[in-house]
Amino acid sequence: MGELGDTSDIVRLALQTAVNDYRDVLRDGLLKAQAQGLIRTDKSAEDMADLLVNAWQGVLLRMKIDKSSRPLKQCYEQLLDDYFLPK
Repeated sequence: MGELGDTSDIVRLALQTAVNDYRDVLRDGLLKAQAQGLIRTDKSAEDMADLLVNAWQGVLLRMKIDKSSRPLKQCYEQLLDDYFLPK
């Protein structure tokens, strides 16, 4: 996405659709988890899904640049360990 996203409107729109599709899958799963009381409900499932997508894309770039899985571990430990817990 980072390399092709701005090469043409067709590519940009295709990538945007793909990202929105997998964001929506995450959102649906988060909605189910909220209904089960497994994750926080003071934030919308869509906002949390957007955060996951954005964080994941950043992690992918950092792992590529750093040639390390450390950014993934940091994201997991610092974001996922407590951000989604019920409040």
